[in-house]
Amino acid sequence: MHFFKKYPTLVLLAATILLTILLWSKILLHPNDHLFGEGGDSTKNYYTALYYAKYDKGLHFSGMYYPYGEHVIYTDNMPLLSFTLSTLRKLGLDLTDYTIGIINALLMLSVIPCVLLLFYLARSYHLPPLYAAIISLIIGFLSPQLERFPGHYALGLLFFVPLIWYLLRRLFQSQKTYKWGILLLLTNLLFATFHTYYVPIASFLLLAYLLIYALHHFLLKKQQTIDYQKLIITFLAAIVPIILVKLAISLTDPFTDRHTFPFGIFHYTASFESIFLPFYSPFIDVWKFFVKIGHVKWEGQAYVGFVGLLVLFFTLIKWVNYIRKKQYKPILQPVLPGDLPIMFWAATLLLLYAMGVPFKTGGAFLLDWFPPLRQFRSLGRFAWVFYYVFTIYTAIYFYQIYRRLSSKGLKSIGQMILFLVLLSWASDAFIKTHGKYRYLKQWNTAKSFYNPQENYQTQLAELGHQPSDFQAIIPLPLYQMGSEKIYLNAGHNKALSLSCAASIATGLPIVAGYLARSSISRSLRSVQLISSPLIEKEILQDFPNQKPLFLLTSGEHLNEQEKALVAKATLIKKINDKGRAFYKLPLTAFKSEKQNIKQWVQTHQDSLFHQVDYWATQAVEDVVVQHFEEQKEAADITPFYGKGVKYQAKGDAILWDAAIPKGRVGQEYVVSCWLKIEDQHSGFPIFHYQQYDKDFQVVESKELNPKELSEIYKGWLRVSYTFQLKASENKIIFFLRGKHMIADELLIRPKNANVIYPTIDTQNTFLWNGYVID
Repeated sequence: MHFFKKYPTLVLLAATILLTILLWSKILLHPNDHLFGEGGDSTKNYYTALYYAKYDKGLHFSGMYYPYGEHVIYTDNMPLLSFTLSTLRKLGLDLTDYTIGIINALLMLSVIPCVLLLFYLARSYHLPPLYAAIISLIIGFLSPQLERFPGHYALGLLFFVPLIWYLLRRLFQSQKTYKWGILLLLTNLLFATFHTYYVPIASFLLLAYLLIYALHHFLLKKQQTIDYQKLIITFLAAIVPIILVKLAISLTDPFTDRHTFPFGIFHYTASFESIFLPFYSPFIDVWKFFVKIGHVKWEGQAYVGFVGLLVLFFTLIKWVNYIRKKQYKPILQPVLPGDLPIMFWAATLLLLYAMGVPFKTGGAFLLDWFPPLRQFRSLGRFAWVFYYVFTIYTAIYFYQIYRRLSSKGLKSIGQMILFLVLLSWASDAFIKTHGKYRYLKQWNTAKSFYNPQENYQTQLAELGHQPSDFQAIIPLPLYQMGSEKIYLNAGHNKALSLSCAASIATGLPIVAGYLARSSISRSLRSVQLISSPLIEKEILQDFPNQKPLFLLTSGEHLNEQEKALVAKATLIKKINDKGRAFYKLPLTAFKSEKQNIKQWVQTHQDSLFHQVDYWATQAVEDVVVQHFEEQKEAADITPFYGKGVKYQAKGDAILWDAAIPKGRVGQEYVVSCWLKIEDQHSGFPIFHYQQYDKDFQVVESKELNPKELSEIYKGWLRVSYTFQLKASENKIIFFLRGKHMIADELLIRPKNANVIYPTIDTQNTFLWNGYVID
C-alpha cells in the first residue's frame, strides 16, 4: 500500500496491463490469428486495411468498386494505420501480413491509456487514489466502445473521449492556454485519420461545454472573471478540425454524387434502455422478468452499470424536491468538484442529441438548415461522452455519501456501501468484457483470410492461370452496400469473405462494393452487371482492358441473371459440392441482346398479335399498359418513356386498382414498372401488391423493397413481381408507399407472353416487356 501511495500511476499501469492480459489472454498472445468477426463490416474493415497496406498508396483505395476505386476516408480502413503500413512496405519493412494482429492489439491495448486518463480525471476531481484507481479500471473495462470491437475497429479506441476531456480540463486549469489548446486541436485532427466520426464527437463536446460554461456564468451570475482567451481557443479547437476535414475531403474526393440524405438519423439513436439498462446476459434476463424493456439499438449502447441507474433515480428524486421548493440553482449547478457541473450538463446535452431529441421532437427542419448534420446519422455514438462523464459523476456521488456517513460516525456503513457499489459495478464490467472475449476468440480463422495463397495463387498456377490473366474479381452473388440507394445481397457474407480473401491473395480488385457513402452512379454501374441482357452495361466502357473477370461463386443463392453469367463462364476449378467454384468470365458474357430482339421483332412483326396499345407474341387480351401520360404534377422530371410519369410527394401512390381485363383464373402474370432513382431520399418507396376477392378480403399480398433489385437503366430501376390470379373478378392493387415517388410505364402481362409497346415508331424504338429497345 505504501508503494501504491508513492507511485499510484505505476501500480495502476501494472494492474491494467495484468487485467488486460488475464481478460484477453489467448487473443492478446496471438492477435494475428483471430478475426474479431466474420462477414459484414467485420470482414470489410479488415480487408480494406489489408488491401490498402499491400497494394495502394495516397488517398485512393482500389480494392472495391473496380474500376473506379474509392477515397480512403470512406473505407473504414484506419487511414493513418494503413498509410503507415503501406509506407513501411515501400521502405523495405513489410508488416502487412500482421495488419490484423496490429488492429486487434491496438484495440485491446487501448484500454490502458483509457484507464490512466480516467484515473487522472478522477484524481483531478479529488477522489482518493485507491478509489480513483478502482473506478477507473471498472469504467474503462465497461466502455461502450468495446461494442465496436467485432466490426467497427476504427471506432474502438477506448481512450478517445477521456483524452479529449483530459485535454479540455488541462486547458481550463493551466496558464499555458495555447499549449493545451493546440494539443486539443491536433488530437481532434489526429483521430480524424482513424475515423471522421471522432471529429464531431469531440467538437460537439467542446461546443456544448462552452454553451454550459456561458450559461453558468451569465444566467447564474457567477462572479469569477471569464477568461475569454480560453473560450476562443476552445471554440477554435472545436471548429477548425471540422472545417479542415471537410475542406480536405472536398479537395481530394474524386466523386461528387454521394448521397446527402443517408438513412438512420432517426433510427441509430440512444435510449433510456441503452444507457441505464444492461443489454447482455444474465442481467438483461433478470430485468425482462420484472419490466418490459424496449429494443436496445446497438448504435446507442452506452450502459453505465446498475449503480448508474441507482444514481439517476436518487438524482431525479433530489431534483423533484428542489423543483417543488422552486430551488433551481442546485439543479443547474450541483455541488460537484471543479468544472464537473459544466461537464455534466454538456454531456447531458450530447445524450439528448444521441437520442435524436432535437430531430424527433419537431426539429427535423434543422437538418435542412444544416445539411452536414445528416452525414452523421449514427447519433447513438455521441452517448459515449455521457457514459464517461456520468460514470465519473456516479463514482463521486457514492464517495460523497461515504464522506457524509463518515462525518456522522458511520464510516463502517459508508465503507460497506462503497464495497457493494464497487462489487456490483465490477461485476458489470467483468461480465461484459469476458462475454466479449468469449465471442471474439471463436474467430480464430485469420490465417485463411490474410494468407490464403494456397487457396488461390497456388491453385490457379496448377491449373495454368495466374492473377495477371484477369483484371478483377466478380463475386456471385454480387453484393452492393454503401450507396444508400441499393442494398444488394447484404446478408451474403460468404461471397464477401471469399472475394476479400481472394483479392488479398491475388492483388485483384473487386467489382462489387461494401463501403460507405459510395458514389451513386458508380455503384449503380457495378450492379448493372447482373441486370437483364436487355440493359447495356455502362461499366464496360470504363474497364481499362478486355481481360476476363475472375468469377467466384460462394455457394449462396443466385438469381436468374447470375446463373446466366455462370453458364457463360469457363469453369477453372470446383472447390466443393456446395457451389463454391472459380470461373473465367469473358466480357462478351455481358453483351447486350437488344439488337437480337429488334431484328426478331422486325422480322416477325406481321405474325405478332396486334392490339391497339400493344403487340404480343401470343393472342392475349389480358394485358394492362399504363403510360401515365396524363400526369402533370412532375413536368420537370424527364419520363422513363413517353411524355408523363406518375408522381406523388407522399402517402400511397396507386399505380393500378382494378380487375385485370379478361383476366384468366390460374394464369401467372408479371407486373413491372420503372422507379426514378433520385438522390433526395435514401432508398425507394416500397412497392405493394394486393389481390382481393369479391368480398374485398385479401387473398394474397407482397411487399418489395426496390433497394434489393438490380435492373437499372439511365437513372431508373425496374421493379417486377410474378403473381397468380385466383379468380377472374379479383381486384388487383399495385401501389407505392413512401415519399417523393416517381414511377413510369406500368405493365401487367401473362408470364408466357412477350409484349411490345407502343407499336414500332418511325425511330424504330419500342419497349419489350418494359425494357427499352433502341
